[in-house]
Amino acid sequence: MNINELKNEDLQRKNVILFLAYALAAGLGLLVQIIIQQAVVVIISIGIPFVISVIMFIIARKSIYFARIFPYFVILAGAITAVSMSYFNEVSIATIVLALFILILSSLHSKQSIFVYGYILCVFAMILNVMWDDSGIFEGRTVNIFFIQFIMALGIFLQVRQSKNLFTKVEKLLEDAKVKSDEETFLH
Repeated sequence: MNINELKNEDLQRKNVILFLAYALAAGLGLLVQIIIQQAVVVIISIGIPFVISVIMFIIARKSIYFARIFPYFVILAGAITAVSMSYFNEVSIATIVLALFILILSSLHSKQSIFVYGYILCVFAMILNVMWDDSGIFEGRTVNIFFIQFIMALGIFLQVRQSKNLFTKVEKLLEDAKVKSDEETFLH
């Protein structure tokens, strides 16, 4: 097994974990909204990204190209859900947690570009929550909520960066082992 095969296998494994995390949250959220007989627009705002994510996951299992863009898509689906819940329902603790959930989803691949993408979408969702807050949840707390979000993002970013460094070192060790193996084969 070469390094590219290892990377592709790791990508597929992380996609499964990401999909399970999102599908569990979205699926249960959709089920709860149906049970409590929430407005149809709220159910649709959860259901459409969920169904499209399931379809995208199936396609990503078959195509390495789609496997590479799958994390960006799922994080976008999570952001769409968070923003639409704020817009069509109301700003609440749940919509704030949904926005923070985007950070968690974006960290699962331990890749900086995916995390930064998720962080930007999380900040966007949080800003929209603040702008659409009619109930006063953010009243006098906006700075604290964004500070907590930033601290969470910083901690997750450091973890993502550490994982990247570890994987880079493992990749280097594999390359060195292959060079040594090739040298020994040549000498033999």
